[in-house]
Amino acid sequence: SSSAESLDRFGALPAHYVFYPTRNRPSKRLADFAKTVAIVNERLKAAGRKDQLIGILTSPLTGKSAAGAGEHLISLSELTDAELGYLYKNALCLLFTSEMEGNFPTQITEALHLGVPVVATNIPLITLELEKASASLDLVDVGDCEGFADRVMSILADRSAAVRRQEGARELSSRKFAYDNFKRGLFELFRS
Repeated sequence: SSSAESLDRFGALPAHYVFYPTRNRPSKRLADFAKTVAIVNERLKAAGRKDQLIGILTSPLTGKSAAGAGEHLISLSELTDAELGYLYKNALCLLFTSEMEGNFPTQITEALHLGVPVVATNIPLITLELEKASASLDLVDVGDCEGFADRVMSILADRSAAVRRQEGARELSSRKFAYDNFKRGLFELFRS
């Protein structure tokens, strides 16, 4: 497998990587992210495959939190908007392991907008906001790293099928979370 294109600062990206741009907070469950990367790599090795999955985060993750995946984790901090978009577009998928968010996760909106498959925790905030369209996402129970690994392996086998399957969520997300809608809502709020 060939490496993805390169962006000057990064050099060549790994051929297969999952991405989760976030800060390291307990609710983000980054140890689950790391453990999922480790499980996928164990499965690839057991299948006799030479390719490896890398996990790219925007926060360093070391020690016990790295869940045995340390050598397969990369931390890239202080990304520009162009670099962030570039990393999303070349990612196998967004691997969103958070168990709690204050509002609809911008990472999911960004990934869907850029045509990147989403593997995420099945939390009410996602299912309530995306309603029936949330069924098209690859949602997994909080902490179910084997389930996350199943979804990642499925996307590794056929990424374009995952993108097509998630089209309904992408369409709803771009309508519902468009900046123009936010602007109109803000205008109405101050008008009343």
